[in-house]
Amino acid sequence: MISAIGEDIPIIALTATATPKVQSDIVKSLEMHDPNIFISSFNRDNLYYEIRPKVNKTMLSKASFSLSKLQEANRESSMSSPESLQKK
Repeated sequence: MISAIGEDIPIIALTATATPKVQSDIVKSLEMHDPNIFISSFNRDNLYYEIRPKVNKTMLSKASFSLSKLQEANRESSMSSPESLQKK
């Protein structure tokens, strides 16, 4: 398969979780000869796992709409407040 591309072309094959058998199958399927194989842990100090409850998209949409209307009303009221008129 890879030989059809050309032997001088660098090839990289990546996988997130592969057993030794799967790794071997990848090497064979891609017809890689004497590949460098690097294996590293997926545990990273800068990553964390978090489980959140499912959000009702209809409720979220309504809350977002309500918030934007509230922000719009707040902007309009601050533009017509006596303090803002006196500054002009």
